[in-house]
Amino acid sequence: IQLVMSTEGIEENPWLWEKIIRKSNFQILNSERHSGDWGTDRILVGGEFNDQILGSDIYRDLVRWKGDGILNALWTETLLTEWCLEKGLQTSDAEHWSNLFSQHIKNARCPIETTADWWWWINFSCKWASVYFRIISYARNTRTINFDYLENYYFQFYGTKEFQKWSMVNRDQKHQGTFLSYKFHARNLVADFLGDDKYKSKIKRGSLWNLLSYKRGAEIIDSDYNFEMSANLDSWYNRDNSFI
Repeated sequence: IQLVMSTEGIEENPWLWEKIIRKSNFQILNSERHSGDWGTDRILVGGEFNDQILGSDIYRDLVRWKGDGILNALWTETLLTEWCLEKGLQTSDAEHWSNLFSQHIKNARCPIETTADWWWWINFSCKWASVYFRIISYARNTRTINFDYLENYYFQFYGTKEFQKWSMVNRDQKHQGTFLSYKFHARNLVADFLGDDKYKSKIKRGSLWNLLSYKRGAEIIDSDYNFEMSANLDSWYNRDNSFI
């Protein structure tokens, strides 16, 4: 087992580092050097889709905007429009997106009741493919990336059908009405494993951007696994797709 990580990973969970990883026999690789190193000589297991099954980073901005009560507030199209306006959209664009999202939410395969539900569903249903491929898009040798590779050598821990079903049923396990409680159930599981309650009070903090923000990845990966490093997005975008 090789662990590909950086100092940001240690800061993300210093208790796990100190109690388990530092004392293990795992080989530790610097993610700065291996973030684009995907080959068939190893099986890669990542931690993507955690946000998609547990909620959305947008919860933080929503709470700053309306306070903690917004997460459990019943969603409305009016509230969605107000949010779009708050983020700087013109009135016509805000109404367009709120109508589009509202139609999408109404076609969900599970109940969408609260504002937190609404943004979890948008994140879960609309960002899945992007998150699946976002690390792959930085592969240095793109010739190794194809259907066989993704089926046999590339796995994201939270991407299973079981996790997806859990996410659709157990929405009460994602937060307790505040941003500070976001992912509380997952944090409790980690804290119980470590035998230390400190992790239960940890606030969500992203670290992936530290690894990828200054690197250049493919702008498009097509269905034949061709990597387009510079693409005219107008030639790919389908304006008639309602996303519903």
